[in-house]
Amino acid sequence: MKENKNLRRRTFSGLKVAFVLFISTAFLPTVAYSQAGQSQIGSGIGLLTYTGDTHPNFSLDTPGLLGRYFYRIHASNIVVFKLSIALGIVEGRDSNMTNSFRQTRNFDFSTFIGMADLSLEYHFFNYNSKRPKILNPYLQLGVGALRFMPRLKTGQQTIISETDLVGYSPVIPVGIGVKHIFAKYLELSVQAGIVFTFTNGLDGIEYSQDFSKFRNSNRVAADQLQFFEVSLSYSFFELYCPDHYLF
Repeated sequence: MKENKNLRRRTFSGLKVAFVLFISTAFLPTVAYSQAGQSQIGSGIGLLTYTGDTHPNFSLDTPGLLGRYFYRIHASNIVVFKLSIALGIVEGRDSNMTNSFRQTRNFDFSTFIGMADLSLEYHFFNYNSKRPKILNPYLQLGVGALRFMPRLKTGQQTIISETDLVGYSPVIPVGIGVKHIFAKYLELSVQAGIVFTFTNGLDGIEYSQDFSKFRNSNRVAADQLQFFEVSLSYSFFELYCPDHYLF
């Protein structure tokens, strides 16, 4: 699959920036370390959307499903590392757009994706604090890898099937969320975010000088993923949970 040279350069530059931010944030000073090394496991489910050639702006016209399994380890009372594996489907249709160019092109795609990433979660409140709190907001920044298999059609004609193309891309997931401890070992999380990719091929639409203007894609902008997710985790250590927070 052909990729624009600018996207390749941005891949390397973006990874360098993400690595520096990731490492610097990991070593922010914290006040207590009584839960360092404690771990959690969990899973989540949510919605997955995409911005790219068929949907240049954020849209919920064709949301896909996302499933995730993850493992968390606490570096301190406010810094947590999360290793996750996610599977999902993203879709898009030119027919949903009001732009006459896209309606003439009439592309319809569905892409199966698999993603693995290591993220850092920075919490605004101390995990070990017995100060009453209902919600603990946090920020997420990570690095990872994406594997995608697009299926592309125009009308009834299949241009690319799932077996024709398998693509890979580094990714930088960024998100914000809140956590709620509702039992001594259980935690509920709600999160939304963006996955920055360095590929223009999630939808299977490539740029070529041999294609007509109605067949071609935007060769400058990389595709992105957006997600909204609800997850439940089990802790291998006792979380502080006042009785009146139980439900």
